[in-house]
Amino acid sequence: MERRIMRSRVSIHEKWGTVRSWLKMIATLVLGLHLHSDFVQAGDWPQILGPNRDGVASVNEKLPSNLGGLPKPAWSLPCGQGYAGVAIVDGKVAIFDLNGGTERLRLVSLVDGSPIWEKKLSSSYRGGIDPDNGPRAVPTISQGNVITYGASGQLSCLSLETGEVRWSKDIRSLYKAEEGYFGAGSSPLVIGNRVIVSVGGKKKGGVVSVNLEDGRVEWESTGAEASYASPIVLQQTEAKDSILFVPTRLIAYGLSIESGETLFKFPFGQQGPTVNAATPIQMNDGSLFLTASYGIGSTLVKPSNGSVQVVYSGEMILSSQYSTPVRVGNYLYASDGRADMGPASIKCIDPYQKKVLWEKTGLPGVAHLIAIGQTVLAVTAEGTVYHFKATPEKWEMISEGEVEQGLYRAIPAISDGNLVIRNSAQGKSNVSAYR
Repeated sequence: MERRIMRSRVSIHEKWGTVRSWLKMIATLVLGLHLHSDFVQAGDWPQILGPNRDGVASVNEKLPSNLGGLPKPAWSLPCGQGYAGVAIVDGKVAIFDLNGGTERLRLVSLVDGSPIWEKKLSSSYRGGIDPDNGPRAVPTISQGNVITYGASGQLSCLSLETGEVRWSKDIRSLYKAEEGYFGAGSSPLVIGNRVIVSVGGKKKGGVVSVNLEDGRVEWESTGAEASYASPIVLQQTEAKDSILFVPTRLIAYGLSIESGETLFKFPFGQQGPTVNAATPIQMNDGSLFLTASYGIGSTLVKPSNGSVQVVYSGEMILSSQYSTPVRVGNYLYASDGRADMGPASIKCIDPYQKKVLWEKTGLPGVAHLIAIGQTVLAVTAEGTVYHFKATPEKWEMISEGEVEQGLYRAIPAISDGNLVIRNSAQGKSNVSAYR
């Protein structure tokens, strides 16, 4: 009798273990596909532009308490070269820079900046137009891993807990991709057990999927030159499966996540000394908004069942050099202009009507934006921090503050009430947390 009871208990335990494994796998997959930010722990900023790659903070995120003043950072750490913003998970901050000729990944505490671990990574990038030779791509944290993509195209996967390098490969060299104007700079996307990279290799090495566990190549697609914009996942209400969307140098692709097959494509970008760097934003109805400077302007497309309708293209309602708009409701809030040419502005746009609803002009440089609830934070390249209401009626500023003067080209992050920003100015580069 006791043996039967014990066997029954073991059987129940095994079945429950199997159920838990399935639940864990499903939760991981859903998180990997970025279906709902609710699955991301409040305060996490695990990749470029936050939980869903759209610059929108998680639902329960807190604002820093002293946005109007920002007199001193809670902590500040010296940093090497690079424009890569930080990624944050469970109170741990991943900082990716170039130090002493090698790329370096550090994990530090969000509370006080104290070190957890540090790892050196190889880099062969020697610079192009910009004298800064450091990494440009924000690290991606997923499933206990930190994935980095260096300026020379070295793709690496490290243990979040220990910093151990699980695998690393010079993927840009493998596919003979050109360095471009500023080296590799598109942040990797993790979908389930896949790492998607916009490599820019010829033939079939434009976009590559590698296995998260061991780095082996799973598929190769397109022969498109890479842009500096990062890939995203499109949620298709009419289609069975989600679609991978990758804006490359001259063409934007909708690809099958499983095989890399091209489902649709359309031109975006132009030849010459131009850059696509802003990440596309998906609207409430599934439409996609893309923007770039250099006379490219704004494009709105509507993907549906593996095809795409171009609603409009080349409209000059917004021309963003590298800043990604944020969506609040049906409106976009965005930085317009170029860092190397004239004054910049912040706009509120109705993308459906192709209208600029209001514009705040005369800003001291272009800005990166983060949406928090019904408000937006804007950090300009010179270190001015604006906090304003996300309302289509008018520019309504809540506060304005100044951080250390410098060069804030890296995308900021917000986590548990901490605004973490990177100053990339030569001679005083640092990563600082303001709360």
